[in-house]
Amino acid sequence: MLRLRRYDLKLEFKPGKYLIVADTSVKKSNTEEEIKAHVDMIRHNAQVSDPMWEKIATHTKDDEELKDVLNAVHFGWESDHAQSLKPYYHFRGDITEIDGVLVKGPKVIIPKTLQGDMLKKIHEGHLGIEKCQARARQVMPNINNDIENHIGRCGTCQKHRYKQAKEPMEQHEIPEKSWRKIGADLFTLFGKNFLVVVDYTSNYPEVAKLEDLSSTNTISHMKSIMARHGLPSVVVSDNGPQFSSREFRQFAMQYGFKHVTSSPEYPQSNGKAEKAVQIVKRLLKKAMENYEDPYLALLNYRTSPLSGSDRSPGEFSMNRKLRTKLPSAEEHVTMHKLPDIKQKRYYDHGSNQLKPLETTDTVRVRGDGVWSEKAQVLARVAPNSYLVELERGKRLRRNRRHLLKTQERFVQVHDDDDDREKEVCVDHPSGGATASTNQSAVTPEAAQSSHSTDQSQPVSTMSDVRTTRSGRIIKLPSRYVHD
Repeated sequence: MLRLRRYDLKLEFKPGKYLIVADTSVKKSNTEEEIKAHVDMIRHNAQVSDPMWEKIATHTKDDEELKDVLNAVHFGWESDHAQSLKPYYHFRGDITEIDGVLVKGPKVIIPKTLQGDMLKKIHEGHLGIEKCQARARQVMPNINNDIENHIGRCGTCQKHRYKQAKEPMEQHEIPEKSWRKIGADLFTLFGKNFLVVVDYTSNYPEVAKLEDLSSTNTISHMKSIMARHGLPSVVVSDNGPQFSSREFRQFAMQYGFKHVTSSPEYPQSNGKAEKAVQIVKRLLKKAMENYEDPYLALLNYRTSPLSGSDRSPGEFSMNRKLRTKLPSAEEHVTMHKLPDIKQKRYYDHGSNQLKPLETTDTVRVRGDGVWSEKAQVLARVAPNSYLVELERGKRLRRNRRHLLKTQERFVQVHDDDDDREKEVCVDHPSGGATASTNQSAVTPEAAQSSHSTDQSQPVSTMSDVRTTRSGRIIKLPSRYVHD
C-alpha cells in the first residue's frame, strides 16, 4: 500500500460480463460458434429420420400457429404476444429453429396436422397413460391431456382396463323389529335344491327343501315361512327366474311387501342372503358327513350368540331363549340392534366412491374379467344400480362398479332379429345361488334323482327346435313347455 501512495488511483466498477481474463492462453469465447455447435449437436443426435424431419418442416411452414412462433424466434417475443403464442411463451427461451423445424431443447415441436399420427405412435403397444406420457419425446400443447383423451377413446385399452375399486359400503336399513325385512336366495347341495330366508334384524335363517325350482313352489314355501313369522315389509333377493317372474310380482302385491332385487353380476348387494346360504350349506354338509341330525345343527346355530352380542338369532327373533339339549336358565330378552359400524369401517378401507353416471353416458360393461362391451346409460334404478343398453340393443342392469365410463362413441347397431334377446332381470353368479342363476337349473323336479330330472326336461327333436332368422335357437321357459 505504501508503494501505491505515489499514484493517484481512480476506482471504477465494471460488471463481470465486460471483464476479459488477463491470460494470453484464454481468448474471448465466440458465442455464435457455440450456438452453432449446440444446434448441430441437437440435429445430429435427434432420433428423427431425414424424410420425417423434412415432413415436419413442411407442415411447420403450413401451421398458422407455428408461423407466429417462428417469427417470434427470429424477431423477438413481445410482451403483448398473440393468443397463438400463449402455450409456448413460458418456455420461449428454450425454443430454437433448426432447418425449418422448431425444437425445445432436445424435443421436437410437432405441428397440429401431425399430432394425431404422433399420438398413435406414442400409444403403440397400448401402454397406459403414465407410460405413454413418460415416453413422449415431442412437444405439443396439452400433450398430457391429449394422451389421456386418446387412450380414453381406445376400445382395446378400455376393454382390458383393471377392474374398478370397490365403493364405500351402502348398508341396508335394519328395522327395529324382526322379520320386517328379509332376504331370500336358493342353493344346491348334494343334488337337491333349497330355499334360504334370513331376517335382517336377528340373522335368523329359515331353510326349506324345494321339490322343483318353479316360482310356484318357491312362493309356496315363502308363504309357509311368512305364516310363522309374519308378513315382511321388504323382501330382498337376486334376479333369479323364481323371483323375477310375473307370478312372484303378483305374490308381492297380494301379501303387501316391497320386492327389492340386487344388481345382476353383483351378489354383494344381496350379501345378507348370500352369507346365510354360506352358513346353512356348511351346517348341512357337516351334519350329513357325520350322519347327524341337520335340524339340530340348525337349532344350535339359531341358539348360539352372535358375534359382538350375547344374544342368539332365536332370542332376537322370538324374544325368548329356545330350549336346546344344553341346560340353561330362562331369562327375559330385551331387543336391540346389532352394531354394524365396525363392519362398515373395515369394508370401506381402500374403497373409492365412483362418480354417478348420467343418462346417455357411454360406458363399458365388465364381463368375463374384461370391459367387454360398450353401452349407453338409460336410467338409474337404484343408488348404485343402472339400466344400460348395449350397442346391439340388449338391455342390462348392472352395479356402478361394473360400469366404466369412457369417452368412446356409442353406435347403435340395428338388428332385424324379431326375437332379440332382452335381459330385464339378469341372474348373477354367486357361490350360494347356483340353482337360481343357472338357466339349466330352472327344470322342474331338479331336486330329485337324475331319472326324475331327465323326465322333467322334454326331449327336443329337430322338428321341435325353433330358431330365429339369424340362426339362434329359441329356448322356451319350462312353464311354456307342454308334454
